[in-house]
Amino acid sequence: MKDSVTPRRPSIPALTSLRFFAALLVVIFHYNLTRTLFPAFIANHGYDAVTFFFVLSGFILTYVYGVPLGGALNVSVRRFMIARLLKICPTYYLAILIVALLFAIAGTLNQLASIQTGLVLSMVQSWIPQFSLSLNPPAWSLSNEMVFYLLFPAIWSTTRHLSATSALAMAGAIVLSTTVLRGVLSDGDEAWQNFRAYFPLLNLPQFMWGMALGFMYLTVPRSGRAHCGFFLAGLGVLCSAFLVQSAFGWIPDSATLCVAFGSIIFGAAGMSGLLLKLLSTRCLIILGESSYAIYILHFPIWLWWNHYTRLVYQLDWPPEIEFALYLSIVVSASVAALVWLERPITQMVRLKQPASNP
Repeated sequence: MKDSVTPRRPSIPALTSLRFFAALLVVIFHYNLTRTLFPAFIANHGYDAVTFFFVLSGFILTYVYGVPLGGALNVSVRRFMIARLLKICPTYYLAILIVALLFAIAGTLNQLASIQTGLVLSMVQSWIPQFSLSLNPPAWSLSNEMVFYLLFPAIWSTTRHLSATSALAMAGAIVLSTTVLRGVLSDGDEAWQNFRAYFPLLNLPQFMWGMALGFMYLTVPRSGRAHCGFFLAGLGVLCSAFLVQSAFGWIPDSATLCVAFGSIIFGAAGMSGLLLKLLSTRCLIILGESSYAIYILHFPIWLWWNHYTRLVYQLDWPPEIEFALYLSIVVSASVAALVWLERPITQMVRLKQPASNP
């Protein structure tokens, strides 16, 4: 199929908006590590929110590029990779620059270890799990995403001949098997814990689950009411899992999170009525479009914030005021990055996407 004549699929505003809430959970998680403000029910799920991004990434890439009946993808692999790199690299490297500038100002630039820095610059830090959180900790997930992007064309071409149900069952079995393996590794030392959490191939099943859901979404007739049901059911499972963790210290496993997040994503993609209107407001969509920048920039901005407010000027604001000011800066900087960096660069490549009947 020639990508030069392939029309785009329409965007899904509800999924764009949901990205902001997942990014906000990560910001809250990192803030709470330094100063307790939010309850555990909200604040302890930064890592879990990344599972949402992995599942969503598989779903969206399948929705945008997948051709269920026909060619492997609706664009060439080369153009697909260029589009993904233009999407993630500019803000990714901006975040690294922000960290390096602070180290230079503080006179500690020599503390940036060459090995870790090289791994982060190459986006391969998660392949050596003990270095996954180097320089800019949230960037570990982008190291995973790069692997997913590289494997996406091959996974799609291999599985597109399956029925949607078979693809979902296969992805579910892989997620369940990986969850069992993670459970075995959870009793190990710190090295095994890092391997369990950050190694790309152990997170790939979450991406594949999203791909299978995207395949299902493209091929199964849709009902707005049914999708609302999926969304609310997934939200219920997620809240229940978080409540159980808060009460008993049980960590939701990847299978539980995949079921919850998958149901939320699949439901939000096709729902109608009041829920759709609430998630389609202009403000939420802009925040959702800025969510990647919020995710990747918030930690470097926090390093600057902490350096000047706590170390240099030794300010002692109430945590509510401090977080509100910090979040305002993060959101403002992220919207600016979206408008002045991400959008202009992504407009350099006009990838055509296939028509759909949403």
